[in-house]
Amino acid sequence: MISLASGAFTLGAQLSVTRTLQFLPFFVIGLVLQPTHFQRLRQARWLRFAAVPLFAIAGVLAYWLVPRMPLLWVYRSGSAAELHVSYGHWLAESVAIFLAGLVLTAAFLALVPRRRMWFTGLGAGTMYAFLLHTFIHHALAYAGAYDNAFWHGTAGQAVLTAGSTALALVPCTAPVRRILRPLVEPRMDWLFRRESDNGARTARTT
Repeated sequence: MISLASGAFTLGAQLSVTRTLQFLPFFVIGLVLQPTHFQRLRQARWLRFAAVPLFAIAGVLAYWLVPRMPLLWVYRSGSAAELHVSYGHWLAESVAIFLAGLVLTAAFLALVPRRRMWFTGLGAGTMYAFLLHTFIHHALAYAGAYDNAFWHGTAGQAVLTAGSTALALVPCTAPVRRILRPLVEPRMDWLFRRESDNGARTARTT
């Protein structure tokens, strides 16, 4: 309900509150899922067969929709007023997007292989892609790189797709994580006292 209510108010861009609230259902689902849920998805053979055409349809639909809709719909960072639509329109679109997201997420999880693959390790670095891609994207945007007419053609869209895929994968690789770990995952052991250390200090003082 909080997520749906967020579209009725303009909350501003500070701390991405609107986006956080609108993505809240996915965060909650991620917290409550159990290993048995993933096992059921992998055992659903019909879902694995349906996943490939589902992603193909979603890809074609995405390329068709993006030039025809405000990016605030994609970023989930705008209220109904900011999108200049009624709250009912916003609500219907939001529910449709949420359901589509659930279906595609389930299809993706059904395709995840059970055995370890060459790309398995990339999953441990998704936080790096999440945090770092925005710096590169905004740097290109502020430099006016996206203003070139080339990007609006078929070849430009193909190059952007390949670049976006690389931007999602490269930060997850081991070399990048090794270099940037002090910034993204700094060691915080010094903030916490270990129980054994406290016990040793107590023994020395008694």
